[in-house]
Amino acid sequence: MNTKFTKGEWKLAEGKTYCAIRTEESIITDMRTANGIYNKHDAQLITTAKYMYAMLKKLIDESRLVYGEDYDDVEDLLAKARGEL
Repeated sequence: MNTKFTKGEWKLAEGKTYCAIRTEESIITDMRTANGIYNKHDAQLITTAKYMYAMLKKLIDESRLVYGEDYDDVEDLLAKARGEL
């Protein structure tokens, strides 16, 4: 995947009052809010975002399962993820 996304496997690290998305080397983001509450479900979604991007890119690159307007929608979604839209 040729993107500027944080390299390495993204993992969810959590404790009683802490939740972060991280790689082996660094923290990508701390999911705590101002009142110390975090949403584990949002964190799980963000953790998988990089992999969902890769799968959509693969489907587009291999022209599999994506046709017509869906193809354009997926291309736009990938561009938005790269910060181009």
